[in-house]
Amino acid sequence: MDTKSVLRIDAGNTRVSFSVRWFGVINVRGTFTALSGSVTVPGEHDGDADIIIEVDPTSVRTGISLRDHHLRGMRFLDSGQHPVIRFVSDHAVRHNGTWDISGRLLLRGLERPVEAE
Repeated sequence: MDTKSVLRIDAGNTRVSFSVRWFGVINVRGTFTALSGSVTVPGEHDGDADIIIEVDPTSVRTGISLRDHHLRGMRFLDSGQHPVIRFVSDHAVRHNGTWDISGRLLLRGLERPVEAE
């Protein structure tokens, strides 16, 4: 019988970061400092891993506090109305040391499909 392993995700062992182009000129980079979740790794003959990550949008950090405040506001993350950013995997398989992951991202109350490699 195969057994699953559950790995806990938190800010001590995981980083959620982003990079976006601002006005097509500058790359804005940042991280989120408050997050939690889990990765459930299947046994040898089981299917996909299960990944769940929840991020507190008020923990956004870009190195400029005024920009962070702006990102938390209604125009971007709207953290007052949407206190959690959540990713739940639909598919997560490792091939030759690389993960193939797809799932659903809930951001600002809207859910959309995302893929990562």
